[in-house]
Order: sequence, then structure tokens, then C-alpha cells
Amino acid sequence: MKKIVVLLMDMQKVFLKNINKEETEKVIENQLKIFEICKKRDISVIVLEYSDSGRETVSVLRRYLEGMKVKLLKKDDQDGFTNPKLLKILRSWNAKNLVLMGALADYCVKDTAESAVKKDFEITASYDLMLSWSNFSKCKKWFEAHGGFVDIKFVKTLLRSA
Repeated sequence: MKKIVVLLMDMQKVFLKNINKEETEKVIENQLKIFEICKKRDISVIVLEYSDSGRETVSVLRRYLEGMKVKLLKKDDQDGFTNPKLLKILRSWNAKNLVLMGALADYCVKDTAESAVKKDFEITASYDLMLSWSNFSKCKKWFEAHGGFVDIKFVKTLLRSA
């Protein structure tokens, strides 16, 4: 069985302020559902935060992650793999599949996904778990060419089988 790790990227207020509030709330609600499965199934989570934003992951997500197997990593660029600790942790956990969640799908999530694929990780991405400033127009083709976007039901099934 392939080891799955969930990556939550840049769910910081500075990146969410230009996105529709209802959309943001729905995605956060979906992310919390994924974290509930992670908690029950002991699935590891890595939280990536942009270091120069000066802000933490939104409090509702931060509070929920307390007490779970979570690593918090800072990054200085859109690509989470620019922090060498990310690859080191994923390799030490024998991760094979990365479930991607967060903001912004067109930038940080996509750049991290591109590096993950180059490093031979499988990726799972869902519109239901990510936010975008451009309605996914800048990343849709790339994600479709590399496994596609799946719905949250698929992600839940994947995690429950882990």
C-alpha cells in the first residue's frame, strides 16, 4: 500500500482575502473533513506556510490540527520543496502519494505539485480542497495532465483505504 501524506499549503489570511468568503468557508469545511479522516486513520499532515507573509494558517484549521501528527514548515518561495526539510520528511515517512490542499491552486499548490511529480511522488488534487484567485484557469490543464482533479468523495475513499 502506498503511504499517503496530506499537504496543506498557505491557508493564511493574506492569501484568502481576495477570495469569496462563502467559497473559502466551504473549502475550509472540506479540509476539516479530510483532517478528521487523517486523525482517525493516523495519516500524517504537513502544513506549509509562506514565511514572509507574517501570518499563520487560519485559526480554525490550526486549532483542529492540535494533537495530530503534523509538521509545520515555512517556505520562502511558492514551491514547498524549496524548503529541503519537506523532501527529507516525506522520504523519512516513505510517502508515495501527496494529497494537496490549500491556497493558491494556481501558484503555490501547482508549483509544489510540479516539484512533487519531478521527485516521483503521485499527487491527488481536488477543487473541493483548494482555493484559487483565477477560478483554476492557470492550473487546470496541468493538473488534468498529471492525474486530474478529483472530487472530495474520491479523496475521502483514498484516505480511508490508507
